[in-house]
Amino acid sequence: MTEIDEPPMAEYDVTCTTDGCENAGITIRVPAAAENPTVVCGPCGIVLDAVAP
Repeated sequence: MTEIDEPPMAEYDVTCTTDGCENAGITIRVPAAAENPTVVCGPCGIVLDAVAP
């Protein structure tokens, strides 16, 4: 079995700003890849801007 190299992870603060989303205006801290953080809002599916805390 071949091991897959996982990218280094970091924690980011993200806030969904989509009108009508149940997470709108709520800031949460989530893990994401340190080099290319991509975070998707669960309820609305929008890609969020990740900001390092």
